[in-house]
Amino acid sequence: NNVFIKDCENKLKDKFEIAEEIAYFNQKKVLNAFSECRIALRHFNGTTGYGYDDEGRDCLGKLYAMAFGAESGIVSPHLLSGTHALTVALFGLLRPADTLFCISGMPYDTLRGVIFGENNGSLKDFGVNFECVDLKDGKFDFDAISAKFNDKVKVVYIQR
Repeated sequence: NNVFIKDCENKLKDKFEIAEEIAYFNQKKVLNAFSECRIALRHFNGTTGYGYDDEGRDCLGKLYAMAFGAESGIVSPHLLSGTHALTVALFGLLRPADTLFCISGMPYDTLRGVIFGENNGSLKDFGVNFECVDLKDGKFDFDAISAKFNDKVKVVYIQR
């Protein structure tokens, strides 16, 4: 049994080395972000919840942005999942009669109820229209996108 385990470890040694290199690279990015943002003990103090002068929240957003190579970041216990974050963004950007245009096929199933669910407070219930163009051979179908694009499109949604 021990021989089998050792044999497996030896066969996968190069894979483990790659994983360790990635982990080291990412750990270095995070530690550099902590250093660059000058994170200190005061950033972990509790707050009233109103966010006034909440230095920790602001620095945490900057830290995440730096660690992930993003322009900016929002880190909040009020955003519970990726779907929730996208929902908040879409409701913030779209108004009745606007169109959400998905140019990479149908959105994930978790987002479908948010977009065109009925009688659940969805974007559709709010009066937002939805258009979709499927990928063509795994790539954007620019002809179909051009045909459906119009002045009502306020958000173009692209999903991996």
